[in-house]
Amino acid sequence: MIDHIKSTSDLSRTGVAGDVDLEEAEEKMAAFRAKLAALGVSDARHIINADETGLMYKTMPNYTYVIGDDAHQMRGSRNMAAKDRVTVQLLATADGIKGPAFVIGKQAKPRCFTGATLPADVHYSNQISAWMDRAQCQYWIDNVLTPWKRSILGEEKVWRGSGRG
Repeated sequence: MIDHIKSTSDLSRTGVAGDVDLEEAEEKMAAFRAKLAALGVSDARHIINADETGLMYKTMPNYTYVIGDDAHQMRGSRNMAAKDRVTVQLLATADGIKGPAFVIGKQAKPRCFTGATLPADVHYSNQISAWMDRAQCQYWIDNVLTPWKRSILGEEKVWRGSGRG
């Protein structure tokens, strides 16, 4: 839908995504592949990327897309910013195998889970601020990452790098 709207209007991408130097990106990817080959990593399943993000589940959007003359008919509103959040840790391998999600909330037993069963690929834990701290990270490594890694790689060792440099 948004692709159709962009193709029929004058919307354009600006900012960081619009300023990517593709030649430089190709050079850096070639250097990264060479570094992996030097380390003996040839299978993309051995490269695991994990990232955490905050999910503000009660916050209203700051903006909306409006086309053409509809802009003068839309009313704006100022909402109080809701601070209710959960932290979500997602992971995947370089060849596209998605791992289980790890959700950190504030409540030990959220009311929305009463009588419900979480999907097998979602793990929930609680922490007072709903942030990832050292204890939550260790729990994630021991109870989410390691069992998932073993399910796709068996007992093969995974090289642990810092992801930098």
